[in-house]
Amino acid sequence: KSNVADKVAAAQNVLVLVHGIIGDTEAMAQGVKATGLDQKFDLVLAYDYENLSTPIAETAQKLKTQLSAAGLHETDNKKLTLLVHSMGGLVSRWFIEREGGNKIVDHLVMCGTPNNGSPFGKIDGARKILNVLTGLSVNYAPVFIPFSGAMLLLLNRSKKITPTLEQMNPESDFIKTLNASDDPGIRYTILAGDVEAYKEPSDAFFANMLAKVGQSSLFEALFGMKANDIAVSVDSILGVESKRAITPVRKNVGCHHL
Repeated sequence: KSNVADKVAAAQNVLVLVHGIIGDTEAMAQGVKATGLDQKFDLVLAYDYENLSTPIAETAQKLKTQLSAAGLHETDNKKLTLLVHSMGGLVSRWFIEREGGNKIVDHLVMCGTPNNGSPFGKIDGARKILNVLTGLSVNYAPVFIPFSGAMLLLLNRSKKITPTLEQMNPESDFIKTLNASDDPGIRYTILAGDVEAYKEPSDAFFANMLAKVGQSSLFEALFGMKANDIAVSVDSILGVESKRAITPVRKNVGCHHL
């Protein structure tokens, strides 16, 4: 029996972190600890995965397998919350809505998830967004530099977009299939960032610069003057079907995608 399974067996209230296409769960875990959110759970687990070449549905299936191996399954009698960022929300929704995960998960909390797709799903859009996010990472989120920089290099060398980015195209079969899923019948909380509302007391220059970037002609072309977090529009993030047994809770947050 693995050490993780032993810890799961001893826990009743479990939090699982799932990262997006940029970064990994290390920064998420640090944030959860810094805010004291970890104290609300008996156990915090992290799910890291290959996020460029592996189809999202396959990653979701692997998530189900790994949770089951750790002792989190339909008859475990435990409370399970998924806290997810960006594409991690698409992975988690597929698991919940298409792989029976609604019988395992009690609450899904999505931050910046492109529920109706993102300009990330088109190569020109991905390049433009990554140029901005890589620049931001240099000064404000260095944990993302190795990944976003490498990803930008990959896209600049290729005429093709990566498989997972392609699935985030608003017109992709993946997005259409996901949003045609049946009501999973569990709690969803959706947090949508808006750079125009972003305020950072310790660095007003950065906040103002970021708001201007979000309102620039480049992002106007990507988002059509709609509110966005620089990677995903607010409309897309909030774009989960409302007519459910448990109405999703939606909240706007003054922040950027990272």
